[in-house]
Amino acid sequence: MAPNTNDSMSALPPIPSNIAEITAPLLFGYLWNWTLYGVLVVQVYIYYLCFPNDKKVFKILIYAVFAIDTVQTALSGVDLWYWFCHGFGDMTRLTNTFLSPYDTPILGSLIALIRQLFFCYRIWVLNKNYLLPGFIATVAIFQAIGGLIQGYQSALVPNFNSFRGHIDIIGIDVWLIGTAVTDTLIAICLSYLLITSTGGSSTRSNNIVQSITHNLDTPDAASIAIISIVLFFSLPDKSYFICPTAILGKLYSNALLMTFNNRIILARHLENSTSGSNSGVVNSFPRASQGFPSAPRSQILIAEETTTRYDEPIQLGSFGLSMRKEAEAQATLPRFPDSTSTKTSIVFQ
Repeated sequence: MAPNTNDSMSALPPIPSNIAEITAPLLFGYLWNWTLYGVLVVQVYIYYLCFPNDKKVFKILIYAVFAIDTVQTALSGVDLWYWFCHGFGDMTRLTNTFLSPYDTPILGSLIALIRQLFFCYRIWVLNKNYLLPGFIATVAIFQAIGGLIQGYQSALVPNFNSFRGHIDIIGIDVWLIGTAVTDTLIAICLSYLLITSTGGSSTRSNNIVQSITHNLDTPDAASIAIISIVLFFSLPDKSYFICPTAILGKLYSNALLMTFNNRIILARHLENSTSGSNSGVVNSFPRASQGFPSAPRSQILIAEETTTRYDEPIQLGSFGLSMRKEAEAQATLPRFPDSTSTKTSIVFQ
């Protein structure tokens, strides 16, 4: 005899009146997570097209983060299916963490650690001092350990009510507070080092440093972490903090890709600065209307009337600007046969 559907439904826990407060943080957090994954896919494609000559270690870094984030996105999709499809109307499923301990605190803190260690490396490149980046890296490792602890605790007690009651919260404390502290330190250090790196140098260098500084995206992730902390402690009986924590990993991966892809903007900024100070400039970088630059045209060709030294690289902040003479300048630039041709490549050192 087939089971009575009404009896099965009546056996389920009743749906509470504040159901929206329970479902909204989960639904919106994971939807934004998937939206940011779409942004990440576009950024990875841009990186693939524009920077085929990057160092192998940087390529491994980018594609490893993309692979981890892809796994995280897939797991979050399974969570949504468990809560809102297969378990629709079942409060026991809706309060079950299911796979979220793995895709949010564990993988999210791992992605954050990778990006934070990368910026520690950039800080070391700027000041050649191990003390400051070493301290920041230590805090970053602690936040990752906090994320692992939180994921382990959530897997042992797979119930969101344990968060609402602030049961065994040491993991989430270390994770979120460590994330906010690390990102804040990175933003302050990089901004200071980039601003003071050129001192009284030329206008071109100052403009480039300003362009790099304006594109530091570390404060965004730090702000989200701070919002999560505030929601977690100010509203202990709610699960609102789940929404911002669900997108932390995506913010880190997108910010890492933006750090690499912003060299396109930096190159255009350099080209505009050069064209404003020199009369014979050839603009060979693709415009926005021409679409994204293809792989063979990921550099800028600049023809200048002034004399340029080609025997040594020009170091600027966390970027390396190497300038060398192009032997075939006369053949490729027939409109300016008397100008000096230089080729500028912007690469990470």
